[in-house]
Amino acid sequence: MRVSFLRGLTSALLLLPAAAMADDTGLHAAGAWTTDAVADLSGGLRRGGLVMHNLDLTTDWRAGEWSAHGYILGNFNGGFSDRYAGDIQTVSNIDTTPAVRLFETWVRHTSSDGKTTATFGLINLNAIFDVQDVGGLFHNSSHGIGPDYSQSGPSIFPISALGFVAEHRMGPLRLRAGVFDGVPGDANDDRRFAYIRLAGDEGAHIVAEAQYDFRGGRVKLGHWADTAAYPRIDGTANGHRSGTYGQAQVTIDDTTQAWIRTGIGQDTTLPLSAYIGGGVVRSGPFGRGDDAIGVSVAHARFGVPYRATQSASIDAETTWEVTYHYAVRKGLSLEPDLQYVVNPGGDLSVANAVVAGVRIRVDLFGS
Repeated sequence: MRVSFLRGLTSALLLLPAAAMADDTGLHAAGAWTTDAVADLSGGLRRGGLVMHNLDLTTDWRAGEWSAHGYILGNFNGGFSDRYAGDIQTVSNIDTTPAVRLFETWVRHTSSDGKTTATFGLINLNAIFDVQDVGGLFHNSSHGIGPDYSQSGPSIFPISALGFVAEHRMGPLRLRAGVFDGVPGDANDDRRFAYIRLAGDEGAHIVAEAQYDFRGGRVKLGHWADTAAYPRIDGTANGHRSGTYGQAQVTIDDTTQAWIRTGIGQDTTLPLSAYIGGGVVRSGPFGRGDDAIGVSVAHARFGVPYRATQSASIDAETTWEVTYHYAVRKGLSLEPDLQYVVNPGGDLSVANAVVAGVRIRVDLFGS
């Protein structure tokens, strides 16, 4: 499927503000602009800074048991981790190849009792699977989706794939499963506005997750696999890619929440073999009810097959992060952020990196 970039973007910009004023018809739209100003103060590949931008334009429609969602994503001036910090986990979760893309467009049916949903279209897998609410405060990409999973290139930011997801709720237990195109977008051009190609050699990406909610928290267990064969890292043959992850989230008191997440990947076909991360977030610090402060750690370990192919000495990469969400006013926030990356990219010859940044987020409309 080929879509004209200018036609698609122009139509969206004209439609979304109108939809934002049409809540009574079942339509709602929202827009947000995020800017990250990030600098490598020491260590990493080299010192220096970059200012990156992210534009989110969404529209939602609901009528009875049916709903639909559209999402246009714009990213501008990425590449900080590749050029400066050198880390594999990516210190800014809006850092990617600059482009404007049709990120999501799907339709969903919800059963009359509200317990079962079925969703079809271009879907952000990470909006449904491996979601970590508390970790969303942090800027490092590993706290959005674990790198043990994201390294496989599934249907996540910034390019989604055609997929089908079903979910069923039985009291505190939720079961969800999805089937996605094995290769999101155009493998030869990651700047395309929209592209769908279903081919047998690309296979399918399959994921299932169980979630159990309890008073003050939840636990999740998920497993994913690609049906297509991929070259083994040691070059001996082809193999399959798969992984398993788990996470837990708890409320410690009225203002404090914590989480932990861990996962493993098939190290014969993927660089990373294991990951563990987590952190603590406190809301309303210093008497400011809309603010939040948090500290986190993300530890990614390379597999033995991958380390054997590298000329440099390779070890795990660990990133510590402290961030503060400062609500200036409704629809405007500032987030100073500090990260310390131990062994950027796992390379022991690269000095530990100190990365400082500030995020500015503005709700443009529909918040």
